[in-house]
Amino acid sequence: MLLTKRPENIRKMLPKDWGSGYPHVWLGATTEDQQHYDHRWRILSDIPAAIRFISYEPALGPLQLHGNPLPDWVICGGESGARQARMMDPGWARSVLDQCKGTRIAFFMKQMTKLAPIPKDLFIREWPR
Repeated sequence: MLLTKRPENIRKMLPKDWGSGYPHVWLGATTEDQQHYDHRWRILSDIPAAIRFISYEPALGPLQLHGNPLPDWVICGGESGARQARMMDPGWARSVLDQCKGTRIAFFMKQMTKLAPIPKDLFIREWPR
């Protein structure tokens, strides 16, 4: 898994024989809110890869998944850190989970803000096919 906040740099770092991607390499982009998703997914979705994923963490605002194609996987999580972690509304995670269920996107809930317990309905750890 290769994860970046700067998917615009991926193409220049890929090997010349990348073609449609290597089957064992998954490419992902961090998208903490809608603005970053809109920008980063547009770039990442155009790069061939076996699996493309979104790391929606730290989740700092609601997120509406869109695009063609959609991500294969969404990892969701709140910000860690004992003092100044910004809060994630569990409703944002539930909304993304519902979107994933409706589109066959794998959903993986990593953590809540400040490592608080994950609510039972969000404790889902799926992997893409």
